[in-house]
Amino acid sequence: MRRFAIALNLLGKHPELPISESEFSTISKSLQDLNQLLLLEERFDLLAMNFLEFETLLTSRLLHFEHLGFVDGNHQMLVRRDANRVLMNVLTAARAYIDQLPQILNALFGKESAETNHCKSLLRKAYDERPGYRIFEALRNHTQHSGFPIHLTSYGTHMIGE
Repeated sequence: MRRFAIALNLLGKHPELPISESEFSTISKSLQDLNQLLLLEERFDLLAMNFLEFETLLTSRLLHFEHLGFVDGNHQMLVRRDANRVLMNVLTAARAYIDQLPQILNALFGKESAETNHCKSLLRKAYDERPGYRIFEALRNHTQHSGFPIHLTSYGTHMIGE
């Protein structure tokens, strides 16, 4: 006869809480679901942090230019290189999140569930209705198959009003 219990997985003797096979199955499924949700949250965090790094880089380079002016061509090359690196990270993280979201929903709710189909529908609608989504996707495809997303960086200043 199989025995089910909740216990600490440590060396030594520890108390156990006996449970039924049904309770064990429910707990196991819940842990699998929590792991899937954690993976999804980590993917989103990766995307958000990469985007924050991109914005931070651009802001810091702009402030550097505002205070010190144009340094030299080598500096511009380094700015472009760093901007390409962090933007490529954003594009890759976004694509990974979009690709894995339906897979995680399938794992949580069952293959081709109503939740998964609704999510896919929302993603298609966002793609159709938002030019930024389509531009982002085209830029990611260009980056993956052809080259860097940023070819030139330039700064300029001019007075706005008095």
